[in-house]
Amino acid sequence: MCPVCNGNKSDWYCTDKGRLIYGVEVCRKCGAVYGTCYKGESYEIVLPYWDVEQSNVEQRYFDLVLLGSEGKERTHGWYNPKTKKITQVG
Repeated sequence: MCPVCNGNKSDWYCTDKGRLIYGVEVCRKCGAVYGTCYKGESYEIVLPYWDVEQSNVEQRYFDLVLLGSEGKERTHGWYNPKTKKITQVG
């Protein structure tokens, strides 16, 4: 279930290169991205950089549990799907 709009229909996240990231879902209703993936895979969804343009840009929510050498960590906030850069955290 989507953590933003409670939508109950989603698809697996598909990268720009057409690869599915199983464990990460995209809400069909609001476009939120959420789930669990490897830290390296997360960079195909959201880049760890701030977006310069923050006004009048499309923003989507993301909430990811990342698996890596340091164990599990969580990252969440809002990002610009065109640039894949963060617009707001938390």
